[in-house]
Amino acid sequence: MTITQGEAGATVVVTRTVSDGARRRGTGTLWYADESAIGLDTVVTESIPEGACAGVGEQALTRVDDDRLRHEAGTQAGS
Repeated sequence: MTITQGEAGATVVVTRTVSDGARRRGTGTLWYADESAIGLDTVVTESIPEGACAGVGEQALTRVDDDRLRHEAGTQAGS
């Protein structure tokens, strides 16, 4: 996962995943950010084989402390 800076509405995350014969690439668009969390709307941009990977949709990364982030995925993540 690569996370970059950006404004709300910008693509700020690129993901690459390989597992059990499937490869997936995706992007995340920033929908909110504050001092302790970011919210993303993610989509699958490439799935090999086609249709092998599903998107998660809304995701949130929340700072737990200096060394850890909490990840939430699915409807209303981070709400």
